[in-house]
Amino acid sequence: MTHSAPPTEDRTPAGGRGPDDDRPARPGLLMGRLFGVPVYVSPSWFLVAVLVTVMFEGQVDGVVSRR
Repeated sequence: MTHSAPPTEDRTPAGGRGPDDDRPARPGLLMGRLFGVPVYVSPSWFLVAVLVTVMFEGQVDGVVSRR
């Protein structure tokens, strides 16, 4: 009769990387997959999107109000 060791707990932190993990950190937020290739977006791009939206607000308002 052989005894196997009890299953070990997964002590991986919430980020998914252990202390001896050689993989690089994920580059950002996973937006989806394109043909099986993961597409990541850096969180700073959301700031860029807000700035562009604010910058062009006047032009869009001018075009929309003419109609």
